[in-house]
Amino acid sequence: MAKYFNPFTISVDYSNGKISEIAPIQCHLVDLKSHFSDRKAVEKTLSSGLNPLIYEVYEAFQPFMSGHLNFGTTILNPGKIAKEYFFTKGHHHVRDCGEIYTFFKGKGIFLLQTKNGETAEMPLKAGTTIYVPPGWAHRMVNVGKEELISIFCYDAAAGHDYSSIERTGFAKLVVERNRKTQIIDNPNFSI
Repeated sequence: MAKYFNPFTISVDYSNGKISEIAPIQCHLVDLKSHFSDRKAVEKTLSSGLNPLIYEVYEAFQPFMSGHLNFGTTILNPGKIAKEYFFTKGHHHVRDCGEIYTFFKGKGIFLLQTKNGETAEMPLKAGTTIYVPPGWAHRMVNVGKEELISIFCYDAAAGHDYSSIERTGFAKLVVERNRKTQIIDNPNFSI
């Protein structure tokens, strides 16, 4: 006889994206130092004693088993390193599967790319829902003055490939130039 998991509920605080029943996974600047394009600015910030919290993830379901869905929230803080806005690491899924994000606070840009370098960018604001098809790496970028908060849902057995993004970078960067948000080619990107 198959063992069933018990149904459960969680409480998402929609004012700040936190889930009280879950300890967050935190990502600070030191965890992203090889991801930002201006490495000198990263080192200058870290050597001054600052190590800002870039984002937090609250994952509600963690058995990572096929047939289940993992879901939770991501809270991406506002800020920049030099001219580049704060972002999440970005990842491919190990298994071919999609993911859904619904944003309920903040303003941002969602960057997507395939392993052969095809890219897409989508604006984000409260009420935006994005479907990420299988095969697309994805990263969210906060271009606003408050937290960018989303709820995500994906196949719990999908797995995450962060190393390929760390190795190649994203093809596009989101920066502020002349007080405007711009999406530019990443000069350090390689396939």
